[in-house]
Amino acid sequence: METFRLKRFAKMISDGNIQESHVENYIQNANGLWLKRLTTELIMQYVTYLEMGKDKSGRIALVEEEQITDIHNKIIAYMSDINDFFKTDEQVLKANRKWLVDSRDYLTNLMKTMTAYGEYAKLLEYILNRLESDGEDICMDDEKFIGQVIAYIFSVQETMVINTKVKEVYSQMPIRLTKSKFYNLIDISIDKIKGISEDSLDSYIKYLGESFSPEKVSGFGEIIISIYEPLVSIAEGLDNPTNQQLIRSKQSALTVVSEHINERISFYMTMSAIVNLLLGIQLISSEAVFKTQDAYVQQVLNVLVHVQARLEQTDVIDDMIDDLLYQLLSKLEGVIEDSEMTLGQYEGITEQLKLISQDMNEHVGEQIKNQAICYRLTSGSYYGALEENQASAPAGNRYMAMKKNELTSLMKDCFNEDSKWIQRARIAHLLTVANITQTNPKEIYEFMLGNFAPCKNQTEKSQSQKLIRILMSEV
Repeated sequence: METFRLKRFAKMISDGNIQESHVENYIQNANGLWLKRLTTELIMQYVTYLEMGKDKSGRIALVEEEQITDIHNKIIAYMSDINDFFKTDEQVLKANRKWLVDSRDYLTNLMKTMTAYGEYAKLLEYILNRLESDGEDICMDDEKFIGQVIAYIFSVQETMVINTKVKEVYSQMPIRLTKSKFYNLIDISIDKIKGISEDSLDSYIKYLGESFSPEKVSGFGEIIISIYEPLVSIAEGLDNPTNQQLIRSKQSALTVVSEHINERISFYMTMSAIVNLLLGIQLISSEAVFKTQDAYVQQVLNVLVHVQARLEQTDVIDDMIDDLLYQLLSKLEGVIEDSEMTLGQYEGITEQLKLISQDMNEHVGEQIKNQAICYRLTSGSYYGALEENQASAPAGNRYMAMKKNELTSLMKDCFNEDSKWIQRARIAHLLTVANITQTNPKEIYEFMLGNFAPCKNQTEKSQSQKLIRILMSEV
């Protein structure tokens, strides 16, 4: 076969001098590179996954949800006999792909619930940080303190840095914002993204709603009960607690459960990465690809043999990666780093081919689509849609008004059920995730003063000042 030249191929596309045989040659070369990339990352993630599974948090994660146990067992089975997984029999591929897509969907929903638990923990953290007193609730004069904060915010004259600092500071204020002003502030933040598509606006409004009220996310309180129950216990009695020993006890408990949430999220993300990589391999699998990459596939199999041998010794081994495995993994990484053509280059060509492959045979179009999916599977978003949807219409004024009303209604419903502390926590948290872009020193000063000045709770104000000083000291 003629040596493939990416630059020459790109020029043929731009000149409109492209034929189906050229595209088929491109597909085989791109699939070969994808096979190297996907199998290399698969081994890396698998070793990490096995090590995480030995930790206490990983062991609990594997048994708490039945479907997670099933996914884990299937992953181990696939990796134990990767030759069987590489089979290109269409019926086997079809069954594997269905299981992988179903598992991916399940993990996506599971991660939404875990993220909601993490968001709820942040609300509790906001409250407890303002209830805990060290017995020295000394506050600096509001105007003097805010003046120092303004100097900190504008110490670097870069809009992005300023916006980040403003969000961080607002998240630690003693919230005394009226609900009407809060609704108006969120409406203004939504207006600033005017012109985006309806689908994008839907996603943004959903994100704001789930950040404001994580308890309403599907699965909250229904799965991962070992995380949910401690959060509920910590939340009980936070209306107006004065017992400092109880508050400190809740703080300690929250620290522990937050660590568990982070560990569990890392574990599920690694599991998701493996599922995505296995799915990607299935999408580009063919006899022709395996023949062109036979030597490399053999290297992968050699590494897996050693990994499985180490896995069988985990009762007496503290570290999965011994010197030999490290050398084998480094060798695989080197193959990718020395590749003549990067996947980014291939991705650019693939996007162009998607536009012209519609006139080619169905197999060619399917392969181009699968390569685009592979890029999404490894682009950092483990939970995005596998295929791009057609762009929706731009969100007009009427549509934006409707979505803003939906969000406001959700927030009002929550406020009607909330204590004052959880109300303040929700507002503070949403100020950190909404598109708040205040860059005028006077505007920021007056906004902060409007929250600090009405606060008569010395413990709350003192703790807020301390937390903001910590932010300022981290520069």
